[in-house]
Amino acid sequence: MAEKKKEASAAVELMRATFARVRSNEEAKRGLVIIKALYGRHMDVADLGRRGSGEEEGREAGTTADLEHLDEVIDVTIPLQCLVKDSKLTLHDASK
Repeated sequence: MAEKKKEASAAVELMRATFARVRSNEEAKRGLVIIKALYGRHMDVADLGRRGSGEEEGREAGTTADLEHLDEVIDVTIPLQCLVKDSKLTLHDASK
């Protein structure tokens, strides 16, 4: 899994120049600018304390198992902005 994270980080680094150009063009024409895009299982740290005792699952809320899920969200702002053309976001079919 660590290897895939390294590969993804390298790919995002290669997109930075395209990201800057696309974002600048979109800002200039008041087009589509992606402010923040997250992908994955979102769990707010504040929600961990409000989930109850967790007794139905046999553990307390806010445990290490809950905190591990916080890593399941990745920032996809740069890749998404790179998919914007003429103020339209075009998503392509891809296998998961």
